[in-house]
Amino acid sequence: MPDRQHTRLTQHHLAEHLGVAQKTISRVFTDPHLVSEAVRTRVLRAARELGYRPNTGARAMRTGRFESVVLVQSTERTASPMPERLIIGIDEELGQANTSLVLARLPDDRLTSDDFVPKIARELLADGMLVNYDTNIPERLIELIEHHHLPAVWINSRRADASVRPDDLRAGDEATAALIERGHRRILYVDFLVDHWRWVHYSRKDRRTGYRAAMSRAGLPHLEATPDEPIGDHIAFVRSMLKFHRPTALVSYGDPEASLFIIEALRTGIDVPRQLAVVTFGATPYYCGMDVATWVVPQLEMGRTAARRLLELMHHHVPVTAPVILPLEAHHGATLLPPSTAG
Repeated sequence: MPDRQHTRLTQHHLAEHLGVAQKTISRVFTDPHLVSEAVRTRVLRAARELGYRPNTGARAMRTGRFESVVLVQSTERTASPMPERLIIGIDEELGQANTSLVLARLPDDRLTSDDFVPKIARELLADGMLVNYDTNIPERLIELIEHHHLPAVWINSRRADASVRPDDLRAGDEATAALIERGHRRILYVDFLVDHWRWVHYSRKDRRTGYRAAMSRAGLPHLEATPDEPIGDHIAFVRSMLKFHRPTALVSYGDPEASLFIIEALRTGIDVPRQLAVVTFGATPYYCGMDVATWVVPQLEMGRTAARRLLELMHHHVPVTAPVILPLEAHHGATLLPPSTAG
């Protein structure tokens, strides 16, 4: 081995040290899917121990690839949420492929300018993009990405092309059906936003549609706390819904609605979960001091899948025919009780 203080360690040196072909070393850093997990792990461990760093400039000239992905986000607060587990999933998948991640958080006028996509490739040296823009997407942004043919995958967005999102429609149906199977007949669906806000995510409609489908199959009336106008007094609204509908169970769009209903139900003498069973959707089932029945959004897997799909588009030009729709995991918790117990 060369003196590491004075000589740059090359793939040839690393191959010689490990007793493998230089082509194997090259594949680990350019096409890791062509190498076994055992060999990849051995090479990467040796590279770390010996201080080997790939010559990214030479590699880019040789392959025409920068081994870099840009994560595009809007500065609109509700248009580009980035949960921690989602970014961890992206980072883990790209890390295994020795691909770096660059963040581009831009206002809409920049995202929809004619030079947006060329600048992504030219200035950020990106081979592809993950688009984390999931609400009220500007048509011009879509047109630019399609026109320039830069590989792109949309995250948590309802699109028919390269996209990855949770199956909120199925989750809404399953959560409601779980309550019906336990004997509930007066099931209230709650969502404080629905249609009257500009930035409304598609999942709000999908979860409500799933609720309606399950209730209709069972021949049950739809009981919905979904206001047509913005709510001024949330507490008064919740109390009126509990009093007017007298539900034995609640299906909540998310944990903010579920939390407020749980708190106000307890304040008004309704025992949760014995007199009001609760199911909701979110990243974690634990809040309000309870283990709440939750259909858990697969944020980690969504990040991994989006990154993996983009790598396939970048390196293998895999044709895209349909979005990847991931199931939510049902966590029944302690609040999914039958009405015999809840009533």
